[in-house]
Parts: sequence; structure tokens; C-alpha cells
Amino acid sequence: MSVPDPILEALELESGSAYVISQSLRLTYANSAWSRFATLNGAPFLASAANSSLDVMLATSAPLRPYYRAAFARLLAGDEAWTHVYECSSSALFRIFAMDVYSLPDHAGLIVTNSLVVERAHNPENREPHLGVVSTYAQDNGLIIQCAHCRRIQRPGLLDTWDWVPVWVDCCPPSLGHGLCHPCFQHHYGAPMGLETSIEERADLLCKMDVRF
Repeated sequence: MSVPDPILEALELESGSAYVISQSLRLTYANSAWSRFATLNGAPFLASAANSSLDVMLATSAPLRPYYRAAFARLLAGDEAWTHVYECSSSALFRIFAMDVYSLPDHAGLIVTNSLVVERAHNPENREPHLGVVSTYAQDNGLIIQCAHCRRIQRPGLLDTWDWVPVWVDCCPPSLGHGLCHPCFQHHYGAPMGLETSIEERADLLCKMDVRF
């Protein structure tokens, strides 16, 4: 798949991570910011995958794949653009990003850009930190379940109790599995969200959800 040089030049100037994927959802280009963000967030294998034809679904948590596949399929079938607002926090910083996805000419592939919308220190009164004790969080099958969106950890036997465990944001625990807590699924992944609400409105909702947990 050929991407016009002016598009690649513009993406390289993006301060946030930006990339191009083919109709088969394989990575064909990623800018320098992609590699920097991946390295700083504990995913060096993604930093080196910038031009490797990586299947982007393999780099996406399993619970989120149906959502992104459906959204990308709509764009490749004819829609022109889509925006998704999501959380991608570190152990120290609460961060919200806006993902903007655009179709290439003739829907030959997709351009994806990610822009930082909110960044602030976690408020321990809203997001109380917990210690990463395996015996506290291991399910009966030995897995530790982390929400693929907000990165909280599920308490075994308590489906609606998810704790913020900062040490497991920086370094994954053994036998980690992913799920979606109910608020994240209900508000962000039940169905691909259209453009009927603004980025600011969706970012504000995420901030309010952070307070409510």
C-alpha cells in the first residue's frame, strides 16, 4: 500500500503517536512519537515494530478487539472519520487521549493519530493506590484481571470491585489477563461511539468516572 509523501511528512510532525494501517489492519508506517511513547510506557517491542507489518489487533487487548475491528471496518467500508476518547494512564499520571481515524483515498487504509487531551497527577482521594499483592488479586484460576481501559485490577469474587494498583501499571504481574470493568464497558465499549458528542464532553465524562470509582 502506497501512502502519499505529504501525508507521511505531516504525520512525522505530529507530537502524538500516529500510524497508518492497511485494509488488513497491518501497520505500514508509524512516526517517531509512536516509538518514544511505546518505550516510555514499557512496550519496547512496539517501539521496534514501527515498520514491521504488525497486525495492530495483536497489540490491542483482547476485550477491545471487537470494538476496534467494528469501527475500522465501518471506515474501510465508506465512513470518512471517527474519534474515540480513551484513558491511557501511567502509574503517576491520569491521561486521556483522543484517537482520530481517517480513511486514506479510496479507503485503501487508515490514518490514526493520538492526541493528549488531559494529563494530571492522580488524586489519591479519587484513585486510592493499593499494593500489588498476588494473593489478594489472583482469581481461582491464578489469573490477575486488569481492566483493558482504566487498568484497575478486579478483586476475586467481587465483579464490581476494581482497585488501582500502580505497581502493576508500570510492570505487569505474573499471569495477567484482561477484561473490562462495567463502567468502562458501559460508557466506552458497548458500541463504537459516533461524533454526536465532542471530544471535550467525552474527556469530561472520563474525568468524572475517575472521581466516581
